[in-house]
Amino acid sequence: MNNLLNYKSEGYKQFKIYEYRIDNVNLTWVKQVIKLLKIFKIKKINDIGCNYFQFYKGLKIKKEYNYFGYDIEEKYIKLGLLKFPELSKNYQVGDITKISLRKCDCSIASAIVEHVKQPYKLIEKICKSSKRIVVIRTYLGIKDEIIIKKNSENPYYFNQLSQHKITKTFKSLGFHSMIILDEATNFSNTFKIINQIHKRKCI
Repeated sequence: MNNLLNYKSEGYKQFKIYEYRIDNVNLTWVKQVIKLLKIFKIKKINDIGCNYFQFYKGLKIKKEYNYFGYDIEEKYIKLGLLKFPELSKNYQVGDITKISLRKCDCSIASAIVEHVKQPYKLIEKICKSSKRIVVIRTYLGIKDEIIIKKNSENPYYFNQLSQHKITKTFKSLGFHSMIILDEATNFSNTFKIINQIHKRKCI
């Protein structure tokens, strides 16, 4: 696997974390979301920001699901395909704000909407492609707020979304909202900023 990313390249440390997780870690948030999907008997899933197919990994009987992943980082897709070669035709690499999404029963978007310039437009796009359920795993607060924005030429967004506004957005698109606290972050509801760097344990 090491030949997928040069050790001097940007993102090497993060890549090594994912490389370890793919064989050794079952993510808490994945298990929590799968429990929810079983209640609604979901079969056709779009995984927005699929990374190395970490959500797919958690599906115990994978043949029961029609799965498709989207991610902007090809190196993570390639890492996932080493473990799950059966997904060789079940993914698309690209900017999720610009590419078309297939129609599905359910969309999963974990740690994605807070990193785009127009998160509510992305939520609207995801909802319009989803017939039954949309699971957005992100940061909510009293108001919209950009927590971190680095490099003015190529900004990195770290948005906190308004609980009221995101609920209103879902309602306008025909969805009823349910806010569920995240087990992976120990049900935390605030950001912790240390030396202007966002810190939050999340597995």
